[in-house]
Amino acid sequence: MKTLAPVILFVYNRPGHTADTLSSLLRNPECAQTDLFVFSDAARNEEGQAKVAEVRQVIRNIQGFRSLHITEREENMGLARSVITGVSEVIERYGRAIVMEDDLESGPDFLHFMNEMLDHYEDHPEVYSVSGYGYPIPFLKEYPYSVYFSNRGSSWSWGTWKDRWNKINWNLHQEDRFISNRAMQKQFNMAGEDLSIMLIKQDLEAVDSWAIRFAYNIFRLNGVHALAARPKIQNTGQDNSGTHSVKTDKYRVTLQAEESFTYPPDTHVYPEIAAQNRHFFRKNLLQRIYRFLRRALGYPC
Repeated sequence: MKTLAPVILFVYNRPGHTADTLSSLLRNPECAQTDLFVFSDAARNEEGQAKVAEVRQVIRNIQGFRSLHITEREENMGLARSVITGVSEVIERYGRAIVMEDDLESGPDFLHFMNEMLDHYEDHPEVYSVSGYGYPIPFLKEYPYSVYFSNRGSSWSWGTWKDRWNKINWNLHQEDRFISNRAMQKQFNMAGEDLSIMLIKQDLEAVDSWAIRFAYNIFRLNGVHALAARPKIQNTGQDNSGTHSVKTDKYRVTLQAEESFTYPPDTHVYPEIAAQNRHFFRKNLLQRIYRFLRRALGYPC
């Protein structure tokens, strides 16, 4: 394994979740040789300052990493700008990075897995991200490898490399033609029917998401994502505690540690995985929202 990638942690106003995320991450023995960068966003308003202050008290007392670098924002940047700015800063220096948010439970082999994947797929330019999370789809129950490939990545722990990160175009307003191109939307939605909806909302500035812009860029670049077939990450934020989270158990997985990792012979996306991903993210409500947005923009449904 090469030099361990730095871990970037984005935190906001959940001190309990932040403490739990750090506690589980420290179960990974690689922490002692890992540089940790923590970006703490400022409160949106006066009412939120107390929780942000509690979070900052938690991160100022972090121990167990090779080095600790804390950035406490003086103004609220929002998650999207905070992630884009923070990752760009760290990856420019290190060439690769592992990125986390404040609501992730790590398995004890998470850092080993992520670093090994970053090594293994560094020379595979079609692989744009790696993740310790894997969606709970039936095909993976009998799947023989530790890693599977998908046209859909995960923002619940991910890693990438400088050369691929620098290809991302964050200004999607020049992609307005996507809204009127049904064929392109259908192709993008092969990884989940919610994707075009999120991208259109981003274009309309109804949301501000780094993740949907990242996903769309990789789709346009014909890239793929490597995810954990035996999950190393559990999201604990689906409890209405976060800005963008709702209460659900749909994404719950069982963490599975492995003594060693096995890799598929190529970066091919199995048709069964693609089909089950589409089914997993299929929602009639999302289709109705999608049609509403098209009508609102004056395009035929």
